[in-house]
Formats: sequence, C-alpha cells, structure tokens
Amino acid sequence: MTIDKILLVPSRRLLFNYFEFIKSKVYRQELPHHAEIQYAGDLPSVLGPDNVFVIGQYYPSVFAANFPLSCPYPSCHGATRPTFIKRKQIDKTLRQIDAVIISAIGEPDLIAQVIKRARRFNLPVAILDIPDYDTLYGDPDIDEHLTLDFKEGRDYDIYFKKDLPIGLGTDQILPFGPIPVRPSSYQFIKKRKTKSVFYNGRKREDQSSPERAQIVEAVQEKIPDTNIMTHDDRSTFITNRQYWDFLSQARVALSPSGRCWDSFRHCEVGLAHNVAIMLPKPFIETCGPPIRDGRNAIVYDVVLRNRRYYLADANVTLQKLKNYLQKPAELERLAKNWRQDVLSGHTIEARSRYLINAMQEKL
Repeated sequence: MTIDKILLVPSRRLLFNYFEFIKSKVYRQELPHHAEIQYAGDLPSVLGPDNVFVIGQYYPSVFAANFPLSCPYPSCHGATRPTFIKRKQIDKTLRQIDAVIISAIGEPDLIAQVIKRARRFNLPVAILDIPDYDTLYGDPDIDEHLTLDFKEGRDYDIYFKKDLPIGLGTDQILPFGPIPVRPSSYQFIKKRKTKSVFYNGRKREDQSSPERAQIVEAVQEKIPDTNIMTHDDRSTFITNRQYWDFLSQARVALSPSGRCWDSFRHCEVGLAHNVAIMLPKPFIETCGPPIRDGRNAIVYDVVLRNRRYYLADANVTLQKLKNYLQKPAELERLAKNWRQDVLSGHTIEARSRYLINAMQEKL
C-alpha cells in the first residue's frame, strides 16, 4: 500500500503539560525529554508537515534547533513541526489518512479510542514500542509479554519494537533500534588523539547489566591513557561541549549496555571524528546497517546468566582492544565505516523513512 498521510498517537511524556512548563520557567529547569521523538521525529520531513497529524501538543523545545549545552539528549531537538489536532478532530482526520501509528506508552484511554475508531475506518495500525525491556531477557514466557497487551489483528497490523530480543522478529514484529541521531544537533571538532579509550556514563549498577560495570572497570584498570568518567547521578554530568571534545580526543569510545543493549552513545560515536566504537555483541535485533565486528566496530562477547548479561571473558576482550590500539589505521577504518553506516541508516530521518517504508511493504 501507499502511505501519504498518517495519524500519530504520541508518548504521553511528549505531550505538553502546563504544570511542567510553568515549573521549568520558575525553577529554570529543562523541559521534559523523551527519546520517542528520535524515532519518529522526522515523519513530517518525510511525508510533509501537513500530512502528519498528531493528537495533542508537543513542548516547544522539541522544535528548537538550539538547546542548552547541559542537555544530555541533543537529538531530542530540531524536529519538524507536524499538524497538531484535538481529540474532537479524530474522526475527521481518520477520513483523510492512510494509516495510524500509536505509541505503546501513549495515554491508555486515547490508545483504545483511536484503535477502535481506526478499525471502524478499516485503517492499518502500527505500534511503536521504544522503552527498555530488560525483563524480557531470558523470560520463559516472552511470547506472552513481547507485545504487552496488544494483540495482532485486534490492535495492530505491524509492531515496531526497540528492545526486540534476537530471533523474535517476524513479518509483523520488526526491530526499531539502535537509537538514531540528528547529526545537526552535534558540534564535533577535530581533536588531537590524546587518549586511548573514552567512557562517560552513570554507574546504575542496580539497573544496568553487570557487563557494564565489568567492562568499564577492566578497561580502566588494564588499559593505559584512558579517560573513564563515571557518575552517581546527573549532578556531576559534563556539558555536551566537554563530552564532544573528550570523545574526539579518544581513539576508541567504550559503549557498554545499560538496562538493555541499546544506548544513546552507540550512534552518537559515529558522528565524532575518527573514533572507533567498542560495544557488546547485540542481543537485540536492529535495523540496518548492522553492527559487524571488525568491519564497523570492536565487538565483545557477553553471556546471559540468570536473565542478566555478563562480560564473557575480560582477558580476551582486553587483549582484543590492546591489539586494535596498536593499529591506528584499523581503528580509523572502523570509525569511518561506522560513521557511514550511521549517516546512511541511523539518523532520525532514516528511521522515519524505515518506518514508513516497512509499513508500505508489509501492509
């Protein structure tokens, strides 16, 4: 089918909240962010602003090209403004469109209402499911939990899931990671390479896979000339300018998993100048171009035990990293390839096109 016009039910965390807006002004806080805008934020660019209807209203910061350098999520800005509608306009809009896209974490009553009405108009429905689901790893009842309470045929025709464990993709359930980026939000400057490895992130040992702490500790202890920065909370976060410069000064960026395999870092690294990425072997299905060990990344093995991922072999992983650090040309090749892959397939525009193209092909 051909899709020219869509209706989108967004994450409730993206919708304008007057109380949060006033609080941000009084306390000079940043407005709320939500990564869903990174997956579908360029649908208005792909289809045209007049062809993407969104129920509700986003925060104005979503469309701002400029953002505070303390903002940890640069790609959550710079989106193209869609056509916003009110709930009373739903039926009128459904008569004009070709398909409906619904966030799995939208307002529940609105989701139910739109699905019911979309079925009345014989419109296909796609679900976007982008939260972290570490509870799925090793889940013996994963088939019951994979699509939450949504049922194929009744509620959706196609399902896009960011945290889709390996082997569980189907013609109707498609991958949606890794988290894409908006290149224009980043201001990397070419820097002299003064560090072997750079890592910046929160510890979150109670939430993250054990692999994260294991690889960070191993690299910090055994690899010379690293810049390893860990934080207990956001109070010690560095600015984006510092982050970009520290990243550009390194030969390798360490990007371990958090609660799940995916991370904001993965694709951000591809935008820096000649920085190779080192990350765990994917344990979720991803959109292309894929991570390939030795082609666009340094990949290390992890193992699943008791439904959590652990570093498979620290000694093997460290030796692999040491070997690459002795071959600058190889690191530059990996960095160049990952940059090309990010720019071709892991930008917000590319992910938005993937969404529409997959719907047109599968529906």
